[in-house]
Formats: sequence, structure tokens, C-alpha cells
Amino acid sequence: MIRTVEQYLESLRDGRVIYNMGERVKDVTTHPILRRVIMRGAMDWVLTNDPKRRDLFVTKNEEGEEVHFLWTPTIPSVSRPIASTYKKPISVLPVP
Repeated sequence: MIRTVEQYLESLRDGRVIYNMGERVKDVTTHPILRRVIMRGAMDWVLTNDPKRRDLFVTKNEEGEEVHFLWTPTIPSVSRPIASTYKKPISVLPVP
């Protein structure tokens, strides 16, 4: 399943116990330090949902379900040169 950024962030609010510098973190998605790491990870879901870049990041697993290519046992081949896809910089998610 290809998740959205919102689904990814919600999946991190599952009650897991996380500590940062000895302090328990209630929500990693809003923590001032950890949020930056989380939002960097969220870029995987931005790219998989971007129609211009989807074919670079999405493949099908053994069951035929669309998944991020990193979650498959082998990395699929790309039908066109990757460099030709990145003519414009990829916009990043804002980190408050």
C-alpha cells in the first residue's frame, strides 16, 4: 500500500515509547528535534504520491500490490535515466 504523508505521520502516533536525551517524547511528530527527522522520512511518501516521480519510487510486490521500492527484496530497474527526471528541485515539507 502506498501511504500518504498524513497516514505515515498518524502511524507514528501509536503509543510507542521514545526517549530523547533522557526525556520521554509524547509525540515524535511534534517534538522540536525529532520532527525534523520524521519530516525527512515523510519525503518518501511525498515522492511516491507525486505523479511525476511515482514510477521511480513505486513497484509491485510479490502479491501485485503497489509498494515503495525500498520494501521489495530486489530493486526494480528504471525505464528511463533518473537524471532526466530531476530537472527541478524537489520541494520539501515545511518544518515548523
